[in-house]
Amino acid sequence: MNQADKPVPVFLVIGPEFTGDSEAEAVRYHAQHFDRNIVLITAGELKHLADEWSSEANKRSDDAFNLGLLAATGRFKRESLGKIV
Repeated sequence: MNQADKPVPVFLVIGPEFTGDSEAEAVRYHAQHFDRNIVLITAGELKHLADEWSSEANKRSDDAFNLGLLAATGRFKRESLGKIV
């Protein structure tokens, strides 16, 4: 992230599951690098979000997904995004 040409405000960590220690580590990192969010998301959650976004019921499905919607350090919480479709 330090060597990227552009700022990296959101970094997704995709894994099968996460522990409380995982979230605590993400929060500690964010505290040291306040301009970076570390989002812990499972592959299943990411797939579900992609399916929801690309569904015919989503009137904005042709638009690119705004990664800023994921910019909250810690465990991904789908309910924090509100209604998509």
